[in-house]
Amino acid sequence: MDALPNPAALGETWCHLIEQQYGDRLTPEALAEVREGVAELLTTVAALRAVPLDNSIAPGLVFVPYRPEE
Repeated sequence: MDALPNPAALGETWCHLIEQQYGDRLTPEALAEVREGVAELLTTVAALRAVPLDNSIAPGLVFVPYRPEE
């Protein structure tokens, strides 16, 4: 899969949106933590996208909903 187009710009956009939406309730320290969290998420996303997966590869876990006996 392709790499993220521009992780730094994407992170800045996310942080800007979060600040616009919740900035009045977040302290500067909390906003700094948000920025760190976004950076960690983007690092994880980049690592996941670096793993080549073909569409034919099934998920490791298949969800089977519980259905009580009728």
